[in-house]
Amino acid sequence: MQSSQHSTTRWFLLVPSLTLLSALLPAQRTWRVPGDTATVNDAVRLASAGDRILLVSQQPYGWGNDAQGINVDKAVTIESLPGGFAGFLLGRTSPHAIKLTSMGGGHRFVLRNFHVVPNHSEADRDRHVCIEIALAPTESGTVILDGVSAAGIMSNIDDPCPGARISTGPGIKLMLRGCSFRGATGDVPWIAQGENGWRGSPGADIRAGGPAVIQDCSFHGGPGGPSWWWYLWAGPAMNGGPGLSFNGVAGALVGCTVIDGKGGDVWRGNYQGSANPCDYVGQPGVSSFPPDLFDVLHQPAERGSAGGCGQSPPPPRTLGTGRRDLRVASQHTSGARLDMSVRSLPVGQGWTVLIFGTDVQSSPFLAGILYPNRIFWVTVVSSSASNPWVTFGVDVPRLAEELDLVVQPAHLDVAQVQWRLGSPATFTIQP
Repeated sequence: MQSSQHSTTRWFLLVPSLTLLSALLPAQRTWRVPGDTATVNDAVRLASAGDRILLVSQQPYGWGNDAQGINVDKAVTIESLPGGFAGFLLGRTSPHAIKLTSMGGGHRFVLRNFHVVPNHSEADRDRHVCIEIALAPTESGTVILDGVSAAGIMSNIDDPCPGARISTGPGIKLMLRGCSFRGATGDVPWIAQGENGWRGSPGADIRAGGPAVIQDCSFHGGPGGPSWWWYLWAGPAMNGGPGLSFNGVAGALVGCTVIDGKGGDVWRGNYQGSANPCDYVGQPGVSSFPPDLFDVLHQPAERGSAGGCGQSPPPPRTLGTGRRDLRVASQHTSGARLDMSVRSLPVGQGWTVLIFGTDVQSSPFLAGILYPNRIFWVTVVSSSASNPWVTFGVDVPRLAEELDLVVQPAHLDVAQVQWRLGSPATFTIQP
């Protein structure tokens, strides 16, 4: 593996090559849907752990036995054609679009280039989640969502439908890249006087027992439903949903956008009572974040309004400002050049080390901080004081199977006698 860049590079460690790492992975069989099977559920049933299910239809999925949702109980890859974007029409009887409940003895589940298409004409049915990862605490392996989008659909129950709900134990490494999740609105379009709407749902509800790297994703909380008062009836408007609800001990949020859902309004109508509508407006969603943040744009929401007691949206804020120091695309093809941009310390100020591994782990010494695991390559990059961003290139050999990699800068600042880790990035090299 050769490297080139616009500044000095020195080699420190080179253990097994990418070619050897890829050769150690089990061979995949590809199932085309439709083609080899009629539905995605049929392909999942016939596939073995490690197989690939390729969605080749130009129309949304969700027919036949897929109408109840895609149920996955093994570690497979489900993706659309290269350059495609498979859709799933969340229909009348679908409790979810896709649900993973077991790794089935495998080590890697991937959902790539997959879009949940909301069917708003059927919004009057109970629906719990669009995309769900529900793994037992004993499961282990890697779960990757790459280029996935989903919008929650109004459930018509006070159990709102998030775009994604993810629950994993300590043995699962979670990687989200280029995803977009939007919570369901609680704003019922057919509300009548004397009624109120429903709670807005989270864009994503993530409970990660193990390390989680979330990069270049967007999360939108659903707005809370209104309350329409009538004569002597006064009821509360509903709260908005958080853009992101994260609960975990070790995680990094890199270059993401998080927008919370607005609280529901109160419509006074022909109310004749003495209650103050401003006391009944819905509260905004409030997001919770992983421990480590790198240039995350957060837009807090405002509470609902009721005429004279509204609130202007709080200004957006950037969390972990200026901390992102690595940019690399999430998917690459082997046999081609892999380029990434690194913000390194200038020559004379210190050293920046790029660390390459095959998965990610949490630090036992720094709470919540992640670092590459199974390290196979370490190299030093440096830049000039006038331009700290360096283009770093690697010539990737032709691989037989997909390979997931993690890269992270580490900076040794000589002037401040300080050693710090930069923003992690995960990506996949495809054959």
